This record gives sequence, C-alpha cells and structure tokens, in this order.
Amino acid sequence: MSQSSREDFDITIIGAGVVGLAIAASLSNHKTFGSSKILVLESKEAFGTGVSSRSSEVIHAGLYYPRNSLKTKMCVRGNRLLYEHCNRFGVPYKKLGKLVVANKDELDDFEALISNAWDNGVSGIKRLSKSELRSIEPSVCAEEVFISRSTGIVDSHSLMKSFLYQLSHHGHTYVERTEAISIEPIGNGFELNLHDCSKKKPEPFCITSRSVINAAGMGAQKLTSQIIGYPAAKIPPQKLAKGCYFGYKKKNPFNHLIYPVTSKNPNSLGIHATIDLGGQLKFGPDIEYVSIESYDVAESKKEIFVQAIKDYFPSIKVEHLTTGYAGIRPKLVSQTGSSADFLIQEESSIQMKGLVQLFGIESPGLTSCIPIGEYVCDLLEKSLEL
Repeated sequence: MSQSSREDFDITIIGAGVVGLAIAASLSNHKTFGSSKILVLESKEAFGTGVSSRSSEVIHAGLYYPRNSLKTKMCVRGNRLLYEHCNRFGVPYKKLGKLVVANKDELDDFEALISNAWDNGVSGIKRLSKSELRSIEPSVCAEEVFISRSTGIVDSHSLMKSFLYQLSHHGHTYVERTEAISIEPIGNGFELNLHDCSKKKPEPFCITSRSVINAAGMGAQKLTSQIIGYPAAKIPPQKLAKGCYFGYKKKNPFNHLIYPVTSKNPNSLGIHATIDLGGQLKFGPDIEYVSIESYDVAESKKEIFVQAIKDYFPSIKVEHLTTGYAGIRPKLVSQTGSSADFLIQEESSIQMKGLVQLFGIESPGLTSCIPIGEYVCDLLEKSLEL
C-alpha cells in the first residue's frame, strides 16, 4: 500500500484473526459487498497470531450457553457451517465427538446441562450407560455421561488461510504490520491514521473508508478508545482470562474429547482433555484473570491440574504432564459475575454509521466465526441502507 497518496476503501476490517478473516470472507462473497473495495489490516507480522493461535481448536456444539444468546445461535449454526466449509475448502478436521462426564456430586449439573443442550437444538446428543462408556473409553471414570457427536477439532491456521484465500480471490487487500493510531468520523465515512510498522521507524499514512469493522480481539477496547468522539462510557470493560495447557507424555488413551460437566469457576468449562489433529493429548485450560498479556506456564500448576483431571482420569500422575502453552481470552463479564454474551454492535445511534464493533469474542468464537461474518454483513447492509 502506497503511503505517498491517500487511498479510499469501502470497508476496512481491523484484525486478522479467525473472526476478522471470516468477516472478510463473508463480505467478499456477499451479493452487495463483494464488489466493494475491502481492506483487512493486521498489526502483527502474520494473521492469526493473537487469540486465534492459542485455543483448543475445538468445534463446539452449543451445549453451554443460554438458549436465546448470540453464543448459542451462532455456535449451533456455526457447527454445521464450519464442517461444510472445511469439506469445501479442504481444511483438515476430525469429528471426534465429546464425552461430558459427571461424578456423584455433579448429577444436578449434569441433568441441567443435557437439558440445556436439548433446549438449544444441539444435534447428536445421547446419554450413555456405564457399560457403553467402558466400551469406548475404558480409561475414563464417571457416574453419568453423555456424548456430543457433532463436537470436533479443526486446523485453525488452515481455516484462516481458506478465508484469506477468498478475500484475495475476489481481488481485495490484506496488509500486515500496519497499526491503526486513530480513527476519525468524516462526513460519509472515516479517516484512519495508520502506522506502517514494517519499517525500522514506523511511517504514518492515512486512508479513508466508508465503513470500519473493529475485529481486534483483545485490542478491541483499545482501538475503540482511539476513535475520535466515541463516548468512553460506552466501551465495555474487558477482563483478560488466561488459560494454561499441559501436554501428556504417554500414549494418548482417549478416542474422544473429555469434558467435566462442571467447574468450580462459572466462567470456565473446567480442565478438559482435547486431542489435536496429530493425535496428541493435552489438558486445559484453567482460568486466571491477569492484568497484562503474558503467556508463561507455571510448572507449579501441574499438581492442581492432576487433582482436577483425576476426577475423570484416575491414573493420571504429575510426571505424565509436560509444559504446554497459554492463551488469553477477552471476556466480558456480566453483573452476576458470569461470562457475558458476544457483543456485536453497529454504531449509527451515536452518529457513526458504518462502524461495527465486536467485543468479548471468546469461546465459541472459532465455531461461530462464519455466522458472525453473516451477522456483520446484515448489520452493515441495514446501516448503510443498501
């Protein structure tokens, strides 16, 4: 992109994680926006290096969230659309299925969760007997169990590449190492002051865009604070939820993902067992609220992990675990202390028509990314009265 003269775009997406790129792909394929001039900006050296690079890579089914929430609607629909997309574009995945397990003191939580899954319209849910559990997962111990057959895992990097392919195939633009410094509403659109961070000394330049989509993940609130005239009181507070993972040294004994039904922390799904596409087993994440972005994994957590894992995998020992990695999720927390819903809003009400902001896009954001793209397209179409 040239810094010598100002370029004009119809739509600028800030943030090239899985959600930002899914939005870009949806816009590129849209009947109205496909012919627009679309730009995706990423501040880092490559796409998908933030929240998207440090997840479990699980394709969720929609078991956990309130019935009419955006998380439920988008996760349930996204589950089907994501498998269809992977088949169409050759994105590696495995539909392994997930076992949700409960011990004797968790039976009420178990019944509530399976009921919620049915209410949400999740397909492939079946209660299993103890003998059925032993036949498919002899290493797992549980009083009650149900299977979610539509849960799986996906190669998230290949998924993002498939979205980026759609963007470039339609002739649109993706630029890395470019940071938004300020955004100013101007007449029928926005002026973006940017820094080209590919230089030893960042070089400033400007572009204009009729619409701006804030898909900056953990940086969404900071980016909003750089929008000139945006009310500070409207920026939703965010908590950084750090989760650590540990690998497993021994041969993977599981054929399915294994999730405990409940957790001591209402904002966590508990320390569960997931399998990557190479068949390697890992456990996590836990949850710890942090004030700064840090990805260290404390060895001292091994004992805590083992005590939690033993509830469903009694043979686990501390020496079986290897230090893995950590990720951070941008959480919006409700007044009751539980995780809040996705917040996706178009800002015409404050005279910023064409600005769409996404806050708190944590799990199940990966599963929901394609419906999120559709939703943003609908918001923009209504906002711009197209």
